[in-house]
Amino acid sequence: MNDLPPRSVDEKPTSKTMVDMALMSDRAEEASALMRALGNSHRLLILCILSSGEASVGEIQEQLGLRQSLVSQHLTRLRADDLVTARRSQQFMLYSLKNDVVRDMIGVLCTHYMDNCRA
Repeated sequence: MNDLPPRSVDEKPTSKTMVDMALMSDRAEEASALMRALGNSHRLLILCILSSGEASVGEIQEQLGLRQSLVSQHLTRLRADDLVTARRSQQFMLYSLKNDVVRDMIGVLCTHYMDNCRA
């Protein structure tokens, strides 16, 4: 199952292995943060809505039937987690997915769990 050659007990990891592990550790932290954000059903639904394009707090609130303050709190968390971005359009803030990683993850989840979600 493991394609790597066996290492003897006395063999020390090479600097390449250590560098790869450092990078993997950083990436694992990023992935964990994404998974934590997706672990909340309201935030997941917000991301699904945003997978169709930009939306304001009011538009998201209307679709979810949540209080505007709760939607704003979740959007603040999603921005802090670097999953969504916001831009001002006249008097409204419009939110959208920040990058392809988020879009791809939402796409996979929508494909398997939410038939009417288009990522």
